[in-house]
Amino acid sequence: MHHVHLPKLADHGFIEWDRESDEIRRGPNFDRARPLLELLVAHEDELPAEWF
Repeated sequence: MHHVHLPKLADHGFIEWDRESDEIRRGPNFDRARPLLELLVAHEDELPAEWF
């Protein structure tokens, strides 16, 4: 499996990614992204289905 976004999210501290077990946890900077994620979920029906 080839990941493009996970390494970038991990580099910025939004997630912690264990590449060997392929497990993902919230990173130390996750709360900085939370408002955007909540906004996307709140307006999910207005956004393209392929975004989810």
